[in-house]
Amino acid sequence: MQTWRLIPDNYLDWRPDQEAYSFGEMIRHVWVGDYEYLHILKTGGLDPEEDIYQNVPITSVEQEIEYSHPHRQQLLDWIRNLPPEQLIEKSVARPAKGYQRPLGDMLMRIAYHDSVHIGYFKQYLRMVQLEQPNMALAYNEEW
Repeated sequence: MQTWRLIPDNYLDWRPDQEAYSFGEMIRHVWVGDYEYLHILKTGGLDPEEDIYQNVPITSVEQEIEYSHPHRQQLLDWIRNLPPEQLIEKSVARPAKGYQRPLGDMLMRIAYHDSVHIGYFKQYLRMVQLEQPNMALAYNEEW
């Protein structure tokens, strides 16, 4: 969220090219991912039936943070309450995507997904010459 807050709202539609996410779309993609991942993890691999906020316009960074907060918090709470043995014993099967993985592997992939998008986000910030985040502070940020 600290990184997201570096974007002035008038940059939300900026994208490096026509095929890339805009700043706003990338923020939405990451936090909707929290909702989708939690559903997938809880159900053992089923995709959510609804596409939340699909028709809600992206209007401000703070609004996106407000939308994102409960989904990130629910995902983190669910992970914190996992018995450690489930990281190995429980599987997440996604036949439509062509894989089945241990829960622990899936959690690592979620973290990887977020870090990839933070990298893209930082590159976007460089391209438009906006302030860069202090990643040490961002890592320790409390929700």
